[in-house]
Amino acid sequence: MNSPLRRIRICTQVVLLLAAACTSAPIQPTEPPSPTPAPTETTSPVATETPVPSPTDTPSPTPDHAATTAAQETEISLTSVADVGLQLEEYGYNASAGNLAWRSEEPASLTLTAYNSQDWIVAADQARFSDFIVKTDVTWKSTGGYAICGIWFRADSSEEDSAHYMFQTIRLSGFPSWDVEYWKFNEWQATLSPGGNVISTPHIDQEQGSTNTFVLAAEGNQVTLYANGHRLGIASITTLSEGLVAFYAWQDSGETTCTFGNAWIWDLTAAP
Repeated sequence: MNSPLRRIRICTQVVLLLAAACTSAPIQPTEPPSPTPAPTETTSPVATETPVPSPTDTPSPTPDHAATTAAQETEISLTSVADVGLQLEEYGYNASAGNLAWRSEEPASLTLTAYNSQDWIVAADQARFSDFIVKTDVTWKSTGGYAICGIWFRADSSEEDSAHYMFQTIRLSGFPSWDVEYWKFNEWQATLSPGGNVISTPHIDQEQGSTNTFVLAAEGNQVTLYANGHRLGIASITTLSEGLVAFYAWQDSGETTCTFGNAWIWDLTAAP
């Protein structure tokens, strides 16, 4: 049987336990959990297109115009030398002696309209020659009856009164002819062709607009002349040893044109 004293003790213990519980730190109310945020839609990164590098252009080599021109000129020169060499052989000359000094690029024309008039044009950039061979095709037209197309050679200068030799091919109706003369101070000094004469020949075509091929070979004290592959003769030249070469025209009256084409000069004194 429980005594009142025992009940008091039990109550006292319960009270003490409750008091101890009440003096403990208060329990903080638990905050409700924050709502879980809705998942954020992940934005896909914008793809940046990386430019594909264009292939590096391989730079074209810079053309060497000077070298190209030099090569072309060399080829043309070699072709010219070979061509002229074959022409020399036709006249009995050897291309191993001398060298090609000049070749015309295009025809040159001299036209006269005055009475007793003349004109000339210096060839080869006014180079001077002693022993040489010159060849040219000459086309002549004339409304008069007496005209000359020819070649100055071993000229002291390009002046009218200079000392020079002259190879003349003469267009006169019924009398195609040639001669070699020595001129000085614009005056005739001597005729040097054989016999000191103007010599007629069937080898010069005097028809209007006709073309003749003339060759002059000056060697030492003599000059040998050719027309259309035929030897005309040899003249003695003892006064002038070297000088200019020029193409020449003269007429008595009317109008005369001498056109010189396919011309070249072979220098016999130059090393091959």
